[in-house]
Amino acid sequence: MSELGQFLRNARLEKKLSLEELQEMTKIRVRYLEAIEEGDYKVLPGSFYVRAFIKSYAEAMGLDPNEVLDMYQKVNPVPEEPEHAPEPLRPRSRSGGGPRSSDQTSKWASTVMVVCFVALIVGIVYFFAYQGSSGSTGGNTPEASPNRLTEKQSESPSPSSSPEASATPQPTPTPTPTPEASLKQTETTKSLDTYTVSGTNKLEIELKAKDKVWYQIDQLLDTKGTKKKLIKTETLGQGLSASYTVEGGVFINVGKQNSIEVTVNGQKIDLGNASNPKKVKFLLESDSGLSTDSTGTDSSSNSDTTNSSANKTNSSGSKNSSSNSNSTSGTKSGR
Repeated sequence: MSELGQFLRNARLEKKLSLEELQEMTKIRVRYLEAIEEGDYKVLPGSFYVRAFIKSYAEAMGLDPNEVLDMYQKVNPVPEEPEHAPEPLRPRSRSGGGPRSSDQTSKWASTVMVVCFVALIVGIVYFFAYQGSSGSTGGNTPEASPNRLTEKQSESPSPSSSPEASATPQPTPTPTPTPEASLKQTETTKSLDTYTVSGTNKLEIELKAKDKVWYQIDQLLDTKGTKKKLIKTETLGQGLSASYTVEGGVFINVGKQNSIEVTVNGQKIDLGNASNPKKVKFLLESDSGLSTDSTGTDSSSNSDTTNSSANKTNSSGSKNSSSNSNSTSGTKSGR
């Protein structure tokens, strides 16, 4: 077992997480996680995936991924590619047809000039012929009678001046009352809480990190909450916050339930005071009464990318980034 693998394994055992639970958090197969802990990187698909998997492992454990990658880089340095000297330019050999090409060019230029000259003469002749014919026909054109315009103006109907029609008030439409959004907890287990949302089809979610914590948020794609689409997964630093607007149900998975505050549509969600992982599922009112997955197994539909926008703010300034998205939008800020 390598030094890096032993370091990561000890971090996992301190959090009392099995490889199966870590697989659920990072979406990395168990055999790849075992290979990382054993230092057997040949099992992994390639060096790019080795670095990506190690980074995800470190973030799930709440470690600094850059420090962990530096440990890996010291043991497995990336070989530098030798610089290739530029090939010398080869002189082009000139063919013996130089005089012929110049003669052909001069002949072609002469032909073009003759054609343009003939076209110019034809155009001038046509222009004067057209002017003469239009002048002879223009003298026979009778003058337009000014009475026709007056007749058309008098025939146009005058607008109705009935005071009764203009004074009739239009009925004001009565606005339809919008139902007030509400949340209700419908099911709870040790690792999963289920809430039913009524009165809206859009969820305003805000996450505030009381300590450095990993989280993942998915959009539910079916009424039972078993099919998901990844919106965001990252490690949120202490004092930072992130907000999202999602149409439809939402599944939230956090690494430590006592290190983060979750607010949905202005209502704070009680995750508990333990330092264990926690999953929360929010179903729309139309989804209530259907069976839910109490184990909270995540799907791996990472092929669909959801464009989101995030805003990070600290004491010295703010940083904004946005992208267009059909169903979700996100904002991240620092206290």
